[in-house]
Parts: sequence; structure tokens; C-alpha cells
Amino acid sequence: ESYVARFLDSVLEQTHPAIELVIVNDGSKDKTEEILTEYEKKFAERGYDYIHLSQDNTGMGGALNNGLKYVTGDYLTWFGSDDFAAPTYAEELVNFLEENKDFAVVRCEGYNVDKDDVSIIKSKFAANNNDKHNPHLFMNAIEEKGFHFGYSVVRMSVFDEVNPKREIYPSRQGQNWQLLLPVFYAHKSAFYEKPLYYVIDDANSVSKQPHKQYESLKKQNEEYERILVNTLNSMDIPDRDKYLKIVEIKYIRRRLLAAMDFKVY
Repeated sequence: ESYVARFLDSVLEQTHPAIELVIVNDGSKDKTEEILTEYEKKFAERGYDYIHLSQDNTGMGGALNNGLKYVTGDYLTWFGSDDFAAPTYAEELVNFLEENKDFAVVRCEGYNVDKDDVSIIKSKFAANNNDKHNPHLFMNAIEEKGFHFGYSVVRMSVFDEVNPKREIYPSRQGQNWQLLLPVFYAHKSAFYEKPLYYVIDDANSVSKQPHKQYESLKKQNEEYERILVNTLNSMDIPDRDKYLKIVEIKYIRRRLLAAMDFKVY
């Protein structure tokens, strides 16, 4: 309830003339449902389609699996409700894809902003990414090297080609891997330099206790490995075993590094 109105306002302020918002209340117990209902009239007045879904809590993956079934547009993007978009986000990225037919997806730069004052910009997400303009990002994404997922706009024709069931591994995090790895495998990605989204930075979200930090990192790495393995196994590709081995080695190294960093032997 603290963030969702700001996100919805950022959608209403889009300069693109045709927006379809599919919003999934994933079991929130606060006033989120009330706020989402209040915005139905605002979206109708704006002339934007507003599909409001509610479900028991399943996490990001489960919410996406529900919402994806309702998408009818030519392009797809996805936001968490605590982040928000610049007014020209949809227009600029859709126009880019309209003018560059050889790209299946365009990612853009974004700002990391202060939790209490979103006018305070802390950093850009892709400022130090040395491979962000590489059009072939499948290996970069698996290895998490040289680029940042950021926020993306994808052609639905390509998405449905690689994921005709519109279903992903229902993890509570890591949704960009599930949604984009199949697209990256056989299609080109572009990077748009202009920052067009905002992510709230919450410095209090990380525990200061080393033991809890280690356990949290361990669980996160285990979940990330499951996400990558499940995503690769869902793809009909001839060289899957090669990439599964890369993932296995990547997380063996991460476990060793975490044990060394936290002196857990």
C-alpha cells in the first residue's frame, strides 16, 4: 500500500496512447486491494485497459503466470509495484522496437533512488556495464557478467514463440531470467541509454549480522541456481547440457566464495 499508488500514477502519466495494465494483487493483506479498486475508474477515464486480478500469495513467478494469460498487446513489460516508470517509458521503447525490427527486446537504463525522497538519485544501474550493448546476451545473463537486466520491453510475438504456454518457473524472485533467457537464446537485444525507470533503494533490507547474511546469501544462491536450471530445462535447445554444467560450476564457485568471505568452513 505504500508504493502501489505511485506506480499506478506513473502508468496513468504515460505518453503512449494505448496501454493495457494487468495488475495482480498477490495476496496483500493491507489496503492494496482497496487502492487497486479505486484506480479502475481513473484508468477508464484515461482510456487505458485495466485488468485487476487478485490471488492468494504465490510470489512474483506465480503472479506473472496468472497475469501473462491476460496480455493482448503487441509488447510486454513488467514492473514490481514498488518501482515506477518515467512518463515516456512505453512510448520511447515501443517506438525503438517499431523502428528496429531486428531486435526482439530493448532494455533501458534506470535510476536507483532514495526510499524516502525519490528525487534523490543514488546511481544509474548500467553505468559500469561493459557489455550492455552486446545484442547476444544469453551467456551474459547466465553468468551475470557485463550487463544489467534493467526493465525491458519485449515483442509478444517473440515471447509467445519461445514460451507458448506463457508460464515460468514460479519462483519468488529472479523473474527476468525466466522471462528473458528464452528470448535471449535465439534473438537480439538492444540497450537504450536514456534512464526511463526508477527503483527504490532500501538500505535497511540487508541484515547487518554476518551469520544471517551468510544464510540469506546461501538461500538466495540456491534459489537462483534452481531458477536457472528450471528455466534451461523448460527450453527446447540442443546444447542445454552445456549450459547446465556452466550453471553448476558457477554456483559451486559462489558457495566456496561465500564460505571464504564469511569464514564458514
